[in-house]
Amino acid sequence: MPDMPALVKPRPKKNEPWEPGLRLVERPVPEVEREDQVKVQVVKAAMCGTDVGIYQSRDSLRQEMKDNREEEVITGHEFCGVVEDAGTLGREHLARSFYERYVSHENDTVVQDFIGGRSYLEVADDPNFLDFLREYFYITSEMHKVCGVCHVCRTGQSHACQNTIIKGVHEDGIFTKYAVVPANNTLLIRKGEIPPEVIAYMDAFGNAVHTAQSINLMGASVAVLGIGVQGLMAAAIAKWCGASFVIATDFSNPDHGYTHEKLEQHRFQTARNVGVDECVDMALPDSRARLTELVMQYSNNTGVDAVLEMSGSADAYKDAMSIIRNGGTFALLGLPSKPITMDFSEQVIFPGVTIKGIIGRGMFHTWETMYRLLKTGMADLMLENGFVSHTFPLAEYKSAFEVHEQGEAIKVILEP
Repeated sequence: MPDMPALVKPRPKKNEPWEPGLRLVERPVPEVEREDQVKVQVVKAAMCGTDVGIYQSRDSLRQEMKDNREEEVITGHEFCGVVEDAGTLGREHLARSFYERYVSHENDTVVQDFIGGRSYLEVADDPNFLDFLREYFYITSEMHKVCGVCHVCRTGQSHACQNTIIKGVHEDGIFTKYAVVPANNTLLIRKGEIPPEVIAYMDAFGNAVHTAQSINLMGASVAVLGIGVQGLMAAAIAKWCGASFVIATDFSNPDHGYTHEKLEQHRFQTARNVGVDECVDMALPDSRARLTELVMQYSNNTGVDAVLEMSGSADAYKDAMSIIRNGGTFALLGLPSKPITMDFSEQVIFPGVTIKGIIGRGMFHTWETMYRLLKTGMADLMLENGFVSHTFPLAEYKSAFEVHEQGEAIKVILEP
């Protein structure tokens, strides 16, 4: 098989500049080397904030990637693909997950005819099994590889494993044509259930779902601080799951070409389209007074039940503490670029505020939740409202990162 194009980033080297950008190179096509692996052909890949951080050579990613074993890594970790190959244990895992999810779909005659009353092990041994999956199913994967043996993993919190390896950050990812992933991390989705461009960013959608899962949304009053793609998805989930009202904030920056008008036309309008009740540009004069006024108006002078912090902004932390009610929940997904000072006595302990740090996706209950949310209408909601804003061939990656950096994009898809 000929080599494949791949977007790579060199490992940062001590005391040397880590130049911005990526390189498009030719790489050998990877093959299954372990019995528990699955080889996938990437159909669509999605860009996220981490990819932009790698592209821009941010210090936080420099620290994360400085100890990588390889000289350079294929970036990217959000994708939709099809099964290309699998080891013996990989075939068994695929067969079992396919069998358990779809054997009860009695109206799906294609699936039922293929199963034909056989066990999942018999299905796995069928020489036509992978061809069948390739024709009728998409595949995606949790790209956090966890150890499974540390205390955190063994007590049901593997999403926070202290030995996590992230594909596309620490080892080769999916901004390419073919990739090899752990079979246990994969999710098969029947073609026609969820559009492939949405499957491509399920990893990112999972972050928003995991954040939203940390609170009881039914009837809750919610503030979402920062409505990039993660915040937009979190706001949509909150309304979809029964929040009584949602207020969203963001920050225009005319010095970088992101004016209030552009913020209104892009993110705020999208937020309103998915059900957000009020949007506030925190760069405007008196915006904090307006935010407080709106919150108190909607909450009967109580404050919001929950704040979902998606921006990492130090100012957003201050905003959160000024609008959250006593006994409320503060869920943090955004990554601050510098230390943030808080008065824990006055802002957390005496008002009884619960703070929850969110990392990745719950493995794998978040995946099951988002599969059902997307399948039952949220995928259509996001597509109808332009969540997939741009699509580029992999070779035009510079244009893809440019629209992302200019604030013109929500979710950008790359096609190998």
